[in-house]
Amino acid sequence: DEHPADHLVINEVFTLPSSVADPYSWIEFLNPTDKPIFGLSKYTVTYTSHIGPAQARETFPLAIEEFVTGAVVDTLQPGAFVLVITDSIRFYNHTNLGPGAGFVAVGPIFRQYRQDYGVVFALAESDELVLRDTTGKAIDVVRYGNYVSPAVPDSFPENHSAGMIPEWSSLSRYANGYSTGNSANDFYMEAKPIPMWYSELHHP
Repeated sequence: DEHPADHLVINEVFTLPSSVADPYSWIEFLNPTDKPIFGLSKYTVTYTSHIGPAQARETFPLAIEEFVTGAVVDTLQPGAFVLVITDSIRFYNHTNLGPGAGFVAVGPIFRQYRQDYGVVFALAESDELVLRDTTGKAIDVVRYGNYVSPAVPDSFPENHSAGMIPEWSSLSRYANGYSTGNSANDFYMEAKPIPMWYSELHHP
């Protein structure tokens, strides 16, 4: 079942709850197209979370730097990934990277409270991530947990939550940038995440 996106997508999301010792998170972006994507720093990610009745919403520029060199990443080649991480020690202790092209990066999506980007971005259990392009258009909306839009009417009424992410699993997009605009249809729970690599599971 082929339904590839023609734009940058959020490809995979991993988070551990704050109840876990040394939690950390990462978000992977993918260029599923056959052309370079320019101007990443002008893209934004809006994160909405709910903890009980409380709601928090923040918008971050996708202004990212390659983790090792500090070089600004503003162009993403066809088929390449950008993996934005929090704490590098926790990440590399628990995660093996795939051989895909792209960058491991840091940026304002994960706030720098400590020297090594060490405090987890508070991805809760009722969340929405909205990726907007250089024009401000929402090009990807990812909902998971028990997310229900607080807005009436809902800006994305056809986009339903993909469900709760089990501990140590990721929310992973089906192969080839599969995108219908419905998180419940576009993602599955991956028990053995391999960031920087393409999903081997095709949409059924």
